[in-house]
Amino acid sequence: MIDELAQGLTPAIERTMVEFRVPGVACTVASRDATCSRHFGVTHAAHPLEITDETIFQVGSISKIVTATTVMRLVEQGVLDLDIPVRRWIPDLELADLVAARGVTLRQLMHHTGGWHGDYSADTGRGDDALERMRPLLAAAPQRTPLGSLYHYNNLGFVLAGLVIQRATGKPFETAVGELVLAPLWLDKTAYFPEDIIFERLAAGHIVGRRRTVSPYGRPRCRAPNGGVLSCTRDLVRFGRMHLGGGMAGEGNRVLERQSVAEMQKSAVPAGGDGMHRGLAWSVNRRYGPTLIEHGGATPGFQSGLWLLPELALVVVVLTNANTGGAVVNAVERELIRRLVERPLPVANGRIGSALFDDIRGVYGGGGALAISGTADKPILATYLGGLKDPEEHPIAATTTPDRFEIVAGRLTGVQFDLIRDRHIGGTTSRVRFLRYNGSRLFEPVTTAERIEHLGAIADHYPSLAERLAESATRTTAETSSSDRSTP
Repeated sequence: MIDELAQGLTPAIERTMVEFRVPGVACTVASRDATCSRHFGVTHAAHPLEITDETIFQVGSISKIVTATTVMRLVEQGVLDLDIPVRRWIPDLELADLVAARGVTLRQLMHHTGGWHGDYSADTGRGDDALERMRPLLAAAPQRTPLGSLYHYNNLGFVLAGLVIQRATGKPFETAVGELVLAPLWLDKTAYFPEDIIFERLAAGHIVGRRRTVSPYGRPRCRAPNGGVLSCTRDLVRFGRMHLGGGMAGEGNRVLERQSVAEMQKSAVPAGGDGMHRGLAWSVNRRYGPTLIEHGGATPGFQSGLWLLPELALVVVVLTNANTGGAVVNAVERELIRRLVERPLPVANGRIGSALFDDIRGVYGGGGALAISGTADKPILATYLGGLKDPEEHPIAATTTPDRFEIVAGRLTGVQFDLIRDRHIGGTTSRVRFLRYNGSRLFEPVTTAERIEHLGAIADHYPSLAERLAESATRTTAETSSSDRSTP
């Protein structure tokens, strides 16, 4: 079965590699006792070596599952508790919101419900104090939603979880993870520091734009808990099998208790898309029927995906070495789902409608920018998310769930957006406060580039966004003036 599935994924991989100029891809499909790998392309466009199942890539946010696994080991040992405020271990924690600082727990960190802006970062050096030096910087992250009220992706939450691990164990974060997770699983080609794997076969990350360039290797050390792992498909399959097998790592070696694995994979928090929830770090996808326990990853020049398919007892890993490799990861996921459900995948085809279109039309800023224009009959979503030479425009349609729409063609087919209204986060009005992208990051309506960090630079790079910002500002001013005239 795994040979057939791996072979079935091959056309989708090869097609998207060519279309999006991805130099190399490693793909492994594994059951509990068999493995089938497919390798495509090369490690480096200018200095090529063949990809193998031991070729090491940056795996980005898959690192969060490694961090969460370490937390659960310490919970089992009685060192940590998921539901005690993290100030138990970090009494000097300060955040922008006092309620969040006093009350946030490890469970909320791993559910991504801390509520503050999660993508702020800094390079705090290579010393063992890198995470400690991030602690005072956390207070600079604005609180976007009340603590525990809403899932939205939070990289900084895992920086904080890593600092809890470090303080609770009295060891550098990477040492604790190595002793508690990497060594018991024999993940000998998985590391955090490039110098630890410099003599292995490494994939170089490529930035594909007007011309293809190689990205710098390695990540700031303070990003280790949320995105610092370097690994290969061979090791990630071992890691995935442990989670698929209820904590067993082979040869009778139990890394986690069965109940800890189940807790991590529980559908605990709605994540915005149809059938999408968040567990402890894992994403739980039941949108199409069969369950996918999954996590992706992205760093400059790398995109990755890890899926557990419990009903079929399968692990699937895809690693790519280009910023455009997300197209390969998305294509593999859709092909996996298509083969699982054995029928055409449902695609939203509902009319957006004038009321919903009026609510969502405009420009949004967050980790990049979005712009919605066109008409209610033919709405267009433009994404200004970096990486590609030009913004991408996508047709969208309504789903059967209110306040939700979906991209219906192209590279991002199936990506959903849901509207977060003021009343969803403790307010009393129905105005749209955020668009949530793919059950993940929040994008906020904007009328001027200055309101959102980095949006001005994006507008400078994409003239069409600057025009849309101007249109949005003009429309907002006109609507406000009209509203003022009609007020008694």
